Amino acid sequence: MLNRKQLNIISKKSMSMSRLLGFTLVELMVVIAIIAIMASIAVPSFSATIANMRAKNAASSIYDGLVRARSEAVKRNLTVTLAPATSWAQGWQITSSDSTTVLEKYTSTGTVTISGPTSVEYKSTGRAIGTGTFNISATSGSATTYRCVSVTLSGLPKIKASAC
Repeated sequence: MLNRKQLNIISKKSMSMSRLLGFTLVELMVVIAIIAIMASIAVPSFSATIANMRAKNAASSIYDGLVRARSEAVKRNLTVTLAPATSWAQGWQITSSDSTTVLEKYTSTGTVTISGPTSVEYKSTGRAIGTGTFNISATSGSATTYRCVSVTLSGLPKIKASAC
């Protein structure tokens, strides 16, 4: 059995332990201030990453459309055209020459600027009729990233991580 003096000592120790387990308001405010400073330093670097990903996504989508148009030309043994819907920045579509059938539609993603030829045509052999280059630029904050997608006479598209 414990007497009063022993109980008093035990209760004082438990009170001092409970004080050590919590945070004071000042400590909490210091931590929040440090996190805010670190976040304000990190946010500008994300704008370059966002611009890079938007340009890369648009270039990959145009590349995919060119490969698909070439494949459809060989498969259907017809001339197939990749052309902008209204402008390249708003999207593009693949159509066959035997009719005005739209084989596939693509929409542009994000806020990118795309300039390119009026259309890209593929013969039934898979070769392109003429060459073409697509200049893609994406801006986020103060960062701008460029990509170039080019089509050779053989019909193979290439992506370059710079302006055309």
